[in-house]
Amino acid sequence: MKKQFLHIAYLMVKQHEYVYKIALFSVIIAAFVYLFPSGVQFKYTYQKGKPWLYENIFAPFDFSIYKSKEDLSNEQNEIKLHVKRYFLFDKEIYKQVIESFDKQIDNNFQKRGLLNVFDKKDKYKKIGHAILQKVYDKGIISSNLQNNPYVNENKDFEIVIVKDGEYLVTLGDVPSLEFAVTIIDQECKNIDNEDKNTISSILKNSLKSNLYYSEEYTKNALKKEVDKISITYGLVQQGELVISTGQIISDNKYQILQSLKTEYEKVDEHSANWLYVLLGHFIIVLFVIAVITSFLLLFRKDIFEHNPQLTFILLTMFFTAFVVRLVLKFGDISNLYAVPICILPLLIKVFYDSRLALFIHLSTVLILAFWMPNSAEFFFMQIVVGNIAIFSLVNIKNRSQLFITSALVFIAYSVIYIGITISFDGSYAAIQPSVIGKFAINGLLLLSAYPFIYISEKVFGLVSDVSLMELSDTNHPLLRTLAAKAPGTFQHSMQVANLAESAVYKIGGNPLLVRVGALYHDIGKSEMPFYFIENQITGVNPHDGLSFEDSAQIIISHVIKGIEMAKKHKLPDPIIDFIRTHHGTGKVQYFYRSFIKTYPEAKIDEDKFCYPGPSPFTKETAVLMMADSVEAAARSLSKYDFESISSLVKNIIDHQMKEEQFSNANITFKDITVLKKLFIKELLSIYHVRVEYPKL
Repeated sequence: MKKQFLHIAYLMVKQHEYVYKIALFSVIIAAFVYLFPSGVQFKYTYQKGKPWLYENIFAPFDFSIYKSKEDLSNEQNEIKLHVKRYFLFDKEIYKQVIESFDKQIDNNFQKRGLLNVFDKKDKYKKIGHAILQKVYDKGIISSNLQNNPYVNENKDFEIVIVKDGEYLVTLGDVPSLEFAVTIIDQECKNIDNEDKNTISSILKNSLKSNLYYSEEYTKNALKKEVDKISITYGLVQQGELVISTGQIISDNKYQILQSLKTEYEKVDEHSANWLYVLLGHFIIVLFVIAVITSFLLLFRKDIFEHNPQLTFILLTMFFTAFVVRLVLKFGDISNLYAVPICILPLLIKVFYDSRLALFIHLSTVLILAFWMPNSAEFFFMQIVVGNIAIFSLVNIKNRSQLFITSALVFIAYSVIYIGITISFDGSYAAIQPSVIGKFAINGLLLLSAYPFIYISEKVFGLVSDVSLMELSDTNHPLLRTLAAKAPGTFQHSMQVANLAESAVYKIGGNPLLVRVGALYHDIGKSEMPFYFIENQITGVNPHDGLSFEDSAQIIISHVIKGIEMAKKHKLPDPIIDFIRTHHGTGKVQYFYRSFIKTYPEAKIDEDKFCYPGPSPFTKETAVLMMADSVEAAARSLSKYDFESISSLVKNIIDHQMKEEQFSNANITFKDITVLKKLFIKELLSIYHVRVEYPKL
C-alpha cells in the first residue's frame, strides 16, 4: 500500500513538473521575442572605406539622405556660436538711480550747511538728470557676459533687448558700467564750477546695470534656430543605383546606406510586415531554446529534470539579454562595451561545467547578434572573450580567481578591439581610448558575480565550487563537533569521502560535491554517538537494554537530526540532500533481521525499521550511498582478502539495486559495474591486502 501511494505521489509531482516546464519555456520564449527590435532588420553589414561585398543595391523606394550625427552636431554648434543673446530691460532701475542721485545731492548740501541754496541744488540735479538720461539712453549692460570669449572678442556682435517689444542693437553700442563712467567724466568737464567733481562722484556712485542677460530667452531662440536645421541633404529615387558590388564605401555612400537602413527598418507595428517580423523572431528564439533543451536532455538530464536549476539557467540568459537590450534602446551603442556579458558563462561555470557554460553563452550570443549593427564583429568578440572567461575558471578554488578572470576579460576585449579596428581602418588613429575605458568598466562590473553567486545559491538552492571548498574545511563547526564527539564516525566519513570522490571522478560527475556531501552525511550521529558501533570504544553497547524497534529508531534518527543540524548551520540544499538520501528508503538491516530471528511468529511493522528516504536522485547521491555502505560493512569483516571484499561489495550493491534505490538517479548499469570494481580495488588498498602470488 505504501509503495502504491508513493508511486501515485511521484506521478503527481512529475505531472506538476511538466506543467511548470511548459510554462517556464513559454514565458522565456515570449520574453526573448519581446526584447527583439520591433522593426525589420537590414541584412547587410558594411564598413566605411571598405568595398561593398554584396550584389548591386537599387533603391526599393524613394528615401531621403539623412545627415550624419557629426554633421548635425557641427551645424548646431555653429548656431550656438552665432545665436543672438537676449537681454531684459529693467525700467525700475533708472528711477532708482535718479532717486539715489537726488538723495545724495540733498545729503551733500545738508552736510555742507547749504540748506537754503535751492536754485543751485536744483541746477545740479537737472545737470545730473541730463547726464543720467544720456547714459541710460540704451541701458547699461550687466557684466555677466564677460566670461563669453566670443562676445568679448566681437564687439559688433548683435544682441536683442527686450523692452516694450524686441529690437536689435550692436553690443558695442550698449555701454557697460565701465563705459558709463567714462561718459560721466566727459560730460562733467562741461560743468564750469567748483562742484563738478562732487557731481561726478555722486553720479558714479548711483550707477546700476539695467540690462540683464536672459538665458531662458536665449535658449528659446536657440531652439527655434536648431529646429530649422534640415536633417536631410538629398533624395534617392526609387530604382536609382545605391551602390554596386566592389565599390568602395565613401563617406557619402556610407551615409546613403545608413539612410536606406533607417528607412528600411521603419515598420508599422500594426502592418502585415510587422506580423511577419514577429513570426521570424519567434522562430529564431524557438529554435535556439529547442537546441538548449536538446542539449540538456542528452548531456545534462539532471539539470533539465531539476526545475530550480533549469529556471536559473534560463533566467540568467534572459536578464543578460535584457540588460543588453536596455543599453541598445536608451544608451549609445558604444556603451555596450561596458556591459559584462561574460558574467553569463561565468555564473554557469561556477555552478556547473565548462561545456555547459560555453554552450549557454554561445546560444545567448546567437540571439543577441541579431540585435547588433555589426553582428559578425559582436559575435566574434563575445565568443572569444567568453571562452577566455570560462577557461580561467577551470579549477576555481577561491574567490580571488574572479579578479584574475576580470583582468583577463579586460585584456582580451582590448586586444580584440584593437585587432579589429586596425584591420578595418588600416591605422592606429581609429582606436578610441574611451572604448578601452569601457572595457575596463566591463571588467570591474564582472566582479558583480560575487553577489550574484551568493543570491543564486540562496534563491535557487545551488552551490558553487568556491562554497564547496569552504565547506570541505574540516575546521567547520559541524565537522569539529563530529570529530570531538564521534571520532569513529568522523574517520568513517573521511574514508567515505575518499571512496566517493574517486568513484565519481571515474564515472563522471562532481567529485568536490560528493566529497563535501560525504563529510557531512553522518553529522547527525554527533547527537548520540555511542549508539553507533564505530564510536563504541569501551565495549559497552547501549542497545543491549533496548528493544529492536527502539534501537532501529535511534539509528534512523541520525538522518533527521543531521538534516536539522545542517539547516541550523545553513548548509546548502545539495549538501543536505546527501544526508537525506544516504540510506534511501532501506531498512536498518541488523535490527530488522534480529527482530525476525527472535520473534519469527510476530507481526512486524516494517515502517519502524525503514529510513524515511527519499532514495538517491542524482549520480553523486547514489555513489555516496554505495560508498557509505561498503565502507561501513568492510569494517566488520573478520578476514580481508580479495574474495571477502569482492563478495561484500557485490552483495551490498546488488541488494541496493534489488530494492530499487537507484531507480531515480541518472546512473547506468555500466557505471555501477565500474563502481563495483573501483570499490573492491580501493578497499583492498585501504586494508593492505596483497594478491597472493602462485607458488613456483
